[in-house]
Amino acid sequence: MISNKNQMLEKNLNLSSRNYQIDFLKLIFSICVVIYHSSFLIKEGTKFQIPTALGWIAVHFFFIVSGFFMTKSIIAKKYDPKNAGKMAYDYVIKKFKRIALPYCVATILFLFTYIYINYEKVNIFDSIINALPELFAISMSGITLEYNFPVWYISAMLLVMLPLGYLLIKNKDFFLYCFAPLMALFLYGYMYQQENKFLFYKGGAGLCLNGIIRAGCGLCFGVITWLLYEELQKKEMISYQKKIVTGIEGGITILFFYGILFHKSSIATLFSLLLLLPIMIAIIFSEKSYFARFFQYKWMKKMDSISFSIYLNHAVARRIVSEYWKEIPYWSGMAVFVFFILVFCMIHFLLVKWVLFLWNRKRKKF
Repeated sequence: MISNKNQMLEKNLNLSSRNYQIDFLKLIFSICVVIYHSSFLIKEGTKFQIPTALGWIAVHFFFIVSGFFMTKSIIAKKYDPKNAGKMAYDYVIKKFKRIALPYCVATILFLFTYIYINYEKVNIFDSIINALPELFAISMSGITLEYNFPVWYISAMLLVMLPLGYLLIKNKDFFLYCFAPLMALFLYGYMYQQENKFLFYKGGAGLCLNGIIRAGCGLCFGVITWLLYEELQKKEMISYQKKIVTGIEGGITILFFYGILFHKSSIATLFSLLLLLPIMIAIIFSEKSYFARFFQYKWMKKMDSISFSIYLNHAVARRIVSEYWKEIPYWSGMAVFVFFILVFCMIHFLLVKWVLFLWNRKRKKF
């Protein structure tokens, strides 16, 4: 009887190396971005208030996770330092290729919706050509022509990963223990010193945009997260030690989400809370906490694709609602907003599947 139960459990458990607890957090933070971008529905009499910098904090989380994966992947592949530039370039190109299809489909979907809504006001040729910087994911180089504005995060991430990847491959010891930790803290401090501490990604910061500063800070904090993760991985923990780690993870999670969602935190408090994120994420990746047991089921692998789809497609839903339903009460508008997010996520899913079907058919033919 016990053996049968164990077999059933084995079928449901995740036996891959993917961390579904991180996927769950991605979904939570994608929802946070949606809530933050519902601000256009807030009116003078609206009682609901969107927590301060909710979207900014969510994107910072995404940068940290991306920085962690960058570090882990490059170190695992043991690239040749003599070809650091080419290896870093290849890494960034491969990373973009993995997301290029859903990314481009979401951008084109937004573009066509934009042209349809503004048909009498826009030049169709110009609108299509102006989408090229975004389709090539280079808009954060300073060419701030964009339609699907949340994907600035992807452009900034890829651009900053190129020099960071080069430094990691060229001199791993210097990058991991000197450059990345200092750069994370210096950029973190730089942001706090600015008048608008939660830097608007399109704002200028001299040679580069604020989005590049934010990407550099978050990705380097991702490197710190990897260092913490490595220390945890080295330790063989017995029961009481795992209970301590579980308590630390639970305590940090409660403090962090209470501070950003429920407490009217000052900017200083929010910035201080950001320092807890690398610790929380490192513990989650290490799976040394008992909380990891709740995130070990195969069905949870869907959360990653769902969160990515929400992130890619909520802006087009926002565009439609802001055009036709902007004046309705907040909660009614939010219901319409969520409805259109679901609709466009489904359209996006079908379009991606259709393109893959056509591509595979052509490939078999030739």
